Amino acid sequence: MCWLTACARDGSGHDAIRKGKLAGNLARDYPRHCILDTGVRDLKMDTHPKWLRPSKIPLTIVCGPPCSGKTTYVRNSAAPGDTVIDLDQIRRKIDPTFKPWQGNVEEKLLLRAMRVRNMMLAQLSKATEGSAFFIVGAPYKQEREWWSSKLGGLLVLLNPGIEECKRRAYARGTPIAAAGVATWEAKSMQRWHPPTPRRRIAPDGWFSDEVDEADIALYKALSP
Repeated sequence: MCWLTACARDGSGHDAIRKGKLAGNLARDYPRHCILDTGVRDLKMDTHPKWLRPSKIPLTIVCGPPCSGKTTYVRNSAAPGDTVIDLDQIRRKIDPTFKPWQGNVEEKLLLRAMRVRNMMLAQLSKATEGSAFFIVGAPYKQEREWWSSKLGGLLVLLNPGIEECKRRAYARGTPIAAAGVATWEAKSMQRWHPPTPRRRIAPDGWFSDEVDEADIALYKALSP
C-alpha cells in the first residue's frame, strides 16, 4: 500500500514507477498520489489538496488575517515535539533570507514550500504522537470549513480587528502586510469554492510541480 492513506491502490503504482511509467500516465491512473518511498515526483502542488484525510493526532487550525497573532498563538500553544505546519516557516527553511511581506515573493520558492506543506498535512493521517498546528490565512468562511472538514481538529479564528492588524503591520515595518490585511477583509465578505489545481509541464516532460529529493529532505527536516 502507498504510505498515503488517501491512496486506495494496492501498490501497483509503485511497480509502474520502478518501470519508468510516464508521469502523465501516473497522474491519470494514480491521481493525487504520493509514493515517497519509491522516489516518485508526482505529488501534485495543490493549494487545497482534496485527497487529505483527518488528522490522527490533536490538530488546531489557526486562521486569520496577516498580523493577527497566528504565529504567536502557535508559539505559545505548541509543546516541544509538536508538528507546526506554517508556509512561512517552510519558506524560511528553504531560503533563510526569506521574510514575509517584504515583497520578495518567488514563485519557485512558494511552489516548493507548498509541496512540502502538503506532505506534512498528508502525514497527519498517520501520525501517532504529539499534537499539530496548521497556520493558514483562510479569509473565507467556506474555506475554513473546508479545511476543518478535511483535517478535523479545532478551528481557531484570530482577528483582533482589521485596523489593529494594519497598525501592527506598519509598526513592524511591513506596509505590504497592511495591504494584505485589506485583501483578507475583502475576501472574507465573499463566497469561496475550492480551486481547480493546474499542472505545469517542464521541458523534460515531468510535471514541474512534482516532489523531488530536496523536497523530501526538507519534509524530513521539518518533521518532529
